[in-house]
Amino acid sequence: MQTNQKRVQSARASRELQEKKLEAEEKKLAAGMSTSFFVFQAQRDLSLARTAEIQAIADYNKSLVDFEAVQQVPIRRRRTAARRRLRAASARRAAATAQQQQRNSAGRRIADCG
Repeated sequence: MQTNQKRVQSARASRELQEKKLEAEEKKLAAGMSTSFFVFQAQRDLSLARTAEIQAIADYNKSLVDFEAVQQVPIRRRRTAARRRLRAASARRAAATAQQQQRNSAGRRIADCG
């Protein structure tokens, strides 16, 4: 799964590079420093890079599905467990905040008396 994620990142970087190359080649053509042949080549290279990126994304998504199947735990159950953990963490933070506020107000009362 991580390999496919890296492939997606690599394919995205390649596509972005090919976009820049095409843009540069089009500017050269406009300035009379290139030919349409090189622009067509850059367009072809960009098309291939886009195809490779789409394939990498599809492979990554397939690996996610395969991973889910291997886990044999439905996504809904894991989401529910994650929500429970999140609620528990939020409750702990709220309790810690309430304790801190009590300490702060107790400190102010003592300071007001002094």
